[in-house]
Amino acid sequence: MRFIYFLMMLAAGFAANARDVMGRVCDDGGNPLAGASCVVYTLPDSTYLRGTVSDESGLFRLVAPETGDWFLTVSYIGMESCDIDRKEYVSQTAQGQRLEVALRPATSELGEVVVKARKPQLTLKGEALSYNIDDIMKTRVVSSAHNLLTQLPLIQSRDGNSLELSGAPMGNAVIYINGKQPKLRGSQLTDYLKNIPAEQVKNVEIIYNPSSRWKTRSSVINVVLKRQNAYTANGQVKADAFYKHATSLSGGGSLFAGLPKLNINVMYNYGNIRGKGKEIQDARHTVGDETRQIHDTVTGKVNNLSHTVYTALSYEINSKSSLDLTYNGSFSPRNRQHARQVNSLLGTSVGEGDADRQLNAVSLEYTSPIGLTGGVEYVNHNYDGHEMIDKTSATGEKSPFMRSRSSQHVNRVKVYADGSNTLGRGWTLSYGASYETTNTKNRHTNVSDILNSTTASTTRESIIKGYAGLQRAFFGNRFFASVSASGEHYKIGDYIHNGIFPRATLTFMPSQTHIFQAAYQTFKSYPSFWERMDFVSYSNEYQVNIGNPTLRPADYKVGSLIYVWKNKYVLSSSYYHVKDFFFSQIYLSPDEFLQIQKLFNADLSSVLRFSLTIPLNVKKVWYPTVTLSESLERFKSDDWHGLAFDRRKWSGSVTVNNTFIVSTKPRISLELNGFASTGSMLGLWDRPSNWGVDAGASMSLLKNKLVVSVRGNDLFESQTPMQYMDYGQQRLSVDSRFYGRSLSVSVVYKFKGYKEKQMKSVDTSRYMAE
Repeated sequence: MRFIYFLMMLAAGFAANARDVMGRVCDDGGNPLAGASCVVYTLPDSTYLRGTVSDESGLFRLVAPETGDWFLTVSYIGMESCDIDRKEYVSQTAQGQRLEVALRPATSELGEVVVKARKPQLTLKGEALSYNIDDIMKTRVVSSAHNLLTQLPLIQSRDGNSLELSGAPMGNAVIYINGKQPKLRGSQLTDYLKNIPAEQVKNVEIIYNPSSRWKTRSSVINVVLKRQNAYTANGQVKADAFYKHATSLSGGGSLFAGLPKLNINVMYNYGNIRGKGKEIQDARHTVGDETRQIHDTVTGKVNNLSHTVYTALSYEINSKSSLDLTYNGSFSPRNRQHARQVNSLLGTSVGEGDADRQLNAVSLEYTSPIGLTGGVEYVNHNYDGHEMIDKTSATGEKSPFMRSRSSQHVNRVKVYADGSNTLGRGWTLSYGASYETTNTKNRHTNVSDILNSTTASTTRESIIKGYAGLQRAFFGNRFFASVSASGEHYKIGDYIHNGIFPRATLTFMPSQTHIFQAAYQTFKSYPSFWERMDFVSYSNEYQVNIGNPTLRPADYKVGSLIYVWKNKYVLSSSYYHVKDFFFSQIYLSPDEFLQIQKLFNADLSSVLRFSLTIPLNVKKVWYPTVTLSESLERFKSDDWHGLAFDRRKWSGSVTVNNTFIVSTKPRISLELNGFASTGSMLGLWDRPSNWGVDAGASMSLLKNKLVVSVRGNDLFESQTPMQYMDYGQQRLSVDSRFYGRSLSVSVVYKFKGYKEKQMKSVDTSRYMAE
């Protein structure tokens, strides 16, 4: 009996030792290295498992995964780090000998047995592709979080502001900050990203097919920010000048500060934006038996003044619970517009407009020790604008044409709760629910010889949502499944809709260099309050905008497949089908010489899209990224102003973005980006091929604290294509290829690394007690 017990204990000991990873770390002279970092990562997603440091004799021991593949990384300051995978470890220790890891100085090459570590560009963690931003931060001039995003191979910005994600199934992506969607939109979000120091970014995640817990239908670009240590402060101030046939100025700054329990983030941005625009239309307009060739030229100027404020407070109650408060405000007291139209049929008209916009949003969120998160959000939006249009007839007679005034007041309240629990056998359950109610008041007044009207409406919209999902990894993390479903009760006025929308994502990783991900989802998209309002608004005597209170929600079905090779090359394909697609374009009225712009529900729209992204590295001085895309678009409607059409067309594009490292001390980099696109279509519009070239240069000084950048966009004013429509009696061309070229100069100064000095205490042990 004792012998059997001894054998059992001996076998258990051997089993325990079999799961241990042991070795000795030394330099190339055989001297032990104490304090070397020894970390085990799982494959194929390079997820951190556990780590330790070598002792004074250079020895280390840690536990390897019981199942699945893994590799060991050993590193030491001033030495080249190395990777040893499971097979290499087993091979070196097969005869019972101890693993010897010899590290060489960083200036020397490693031997054949030790593999030099190369951190992959992309790693998959659950449903997210995580980017390695370290190489970009070390080699390129990066001034802000926005600038950092544009340096990632999968993200492009053709105008220096908007961000596009290559291969996104819906064609677009939303920005998240620390896993949450900020209450910032459009230029406000762009300003915020441009005011975040790039050094404040910890990680960037790409979620092509987010599960229901992300609460969005689009792909996600998640910017993960670092949490400030206690008594530290980082931030930056910036000033920008932008010339696009008119000079615009903007400036702002941000502060990230940390206290023992509190993290503070404050951002402010000021903008004084000026711009010019020009559009030429040529219409062959038929009314009854009369056909006229109408030439119309509109030139315009804008001058917008804006202030954006964002504040976030995060209080750490304890290691498992926190309280987060955010506020953002956007104030645009001046939004002036001036337009002059010369119409060959109706003469000349001049329009002047001004508007005041205000947005206030506040949110409070609590994370409990048991993993539940709950919060409340409040948004208040106010708009008040007016417009005056005066006309001069073909005979030279001047008269007022129209006076109009519009207002909108929106109040929205949302409460929500989310949770996640680990179930047995590796399953994870995520769930949540929310209730949102919005009250909107719209008013529009027209005063003119042809139309005197006042339209007012008050609507209340309510949305109740709930979701639940399951996730699990299989086969040693080589296969990952996520399935979820969301339920929705939507009510606006007398319209009520209930729906259940499933989602599923399957990820397969046969090896570290191959990642496959397939996904499917359904959802509905609802028209805005303004679009469903019953209104008539004249832009001028020839053009009118009409609301449509009968708009129905659009029904989306989306499928996608993504393949990642060698952790950097990405091939994606997607298909989406939309029933009751929102469709709007100019309609030439057959009853009078008037252009009508009205939003309709088209029967269906579908897009089949393929995309390939190829990032390259030429001797660490030239970083080109090539993106190829091809798509098949279809638009079908049986009743658009009484017309029926069913059109489809293939289109393709190639984009090449280049970054050149000119100098490392000081850091100087150049950018040269270009694209070319074949002809495409949108509804009844046909668009010919177009192309564009952008260029820029950046330099960092004062230990990377000062960054100066110069950028030129659309250098040849060739990015914007013309548009043509020739369908039945709808014959129109639109040329907007004017004032596209822009030049910008940006100066950013970063302040970082402040830490409260520790006051040296005075030794009072020899003094009399107080």
